[in-house]
Amino acid sequence: MAEAQLQGPIIELRQDKRLLTILRVGKLITDRIEELCLIRNIAAGGAMIEADSRLAVRQRVRIELRRDKPLWGTVLWVTPPIAGIAFDERVEIADLLVRGDHRRGHPRLTVPSTARLVVADAIRHVTVCDVSQKGVGIAIDEVLGAGDEVLVALEGMEPVQGTVRWCGHGFAGIEFARPMSLGMLTGWLRKTFGRCSIQRSFGSPDPRTGDSDVADDMGRLLQLI
Repeated sequence: MAEAQLQGPIIELRQDKRLLTILRVGKLITDRIEELCLIRNIAAGGAMIEADSRLAVRQRVRIELRRDKPLWGTVLWVTPPIAGIAFDERVEIADLLVRGDHRRGHPRLTVPSTARLVVADAIRHVTVCDVSQKGVGIAIDEVLGAGDEVLVALEGMEPVQGTVRWCGHGFAGIEFARPMSLGMLTGWLRKTFGRCSIQRSFGSPDPRTGDSDVADDMGRLLQLI
């Protein structure tokens, strides 16, 4: 897409009278990384985000306010750390701002990490599947009861209280008693992995669901603009 072709969408996005300031945490996905970002403004045709990673004009991205409602788009302009994204299709903003259930309503990152889990005074060392501000998904070879109170300590962090929300097929979801701030979570990512973004591994389905949409993402994220 030539620079002149970008000017129309840029002007339309910046002048959209339905542009809402929401300051909500979302998930940014490119062909190489995934990370949490701050969605500052959103309109039916696009959004303005703040991201740790450096984006490029015409780069293809996927934005998630809700995991079940991904938004495909193209980077229109960049003034680090802010970037303007034009969605492929216009969206209903009201639908995006509804949180949904606890398993789909908060953006989460797939992280290669471990944690200590304390259940009924017994310590378990578990593999972390994903993490969000509100909780953590783990792999565990025993059955936990929904509603069980636990202590969970991500690698390099102090234990925090949590509640088991679901468990099955070797996995469990734990909700933190107090959600982590975006700064705390990105600080942990930087301390643990040296950066706030996580490298993506295309072709590997979600171990809990068998969902292969990560592999399907590659074609759309590498689409020539």
